[in-house]
Amino acid sequence: MDAKTVYLSNGKPFLVMKNNENEFIYPDAKYTEIEPPKDLYFTEEYPLNFNFETNEWHGLSELEYFDLKAREEQPQTPNETDVKVSKLQLQLSMASIANSKLASELQVNKEKTDKLEQNIAALLLKMTELEKVAKVNE
Repeated sequence: MDAKTVYLSNGKPFLVMKNNENEFIYPDAKYTEIEPPKDLYFTEEYPLNFNFETNEWHGLSELEYFDLKAREEQPQTPNETDVKVSKLQLQLSMASIANSKLASELQVNKEKTDKLEQNIAALLLKMTELEKVAKVNE
């Protein structure tokens, strides 16, 4: 079975095979038989592109590719506003955490207070019953 390689418009090779009628089965996507030049770099970030009007491949040269990569890898220096915003966000986060802790402690204290009030009410009720019994026994 015969085969040949065509190239999709993004530079990816596609193997074309012949069918039983001895006809090549081409991809549905646009393609060309012109191989991309070896000196063009391409990745998912920087794809190769074929111009079907001019029959030319467009992409990055080795120098352009590595220059772009070097610029991307340079650390960004934050400006004064970014630093202030970051500090404020940190303060806000810390205040939110402290607020959550306080709310949790308040809930625990409320539950303890409610329990103490129930115990006091039960004690007062018991004392009242004991006083009634003591008066009856007098």
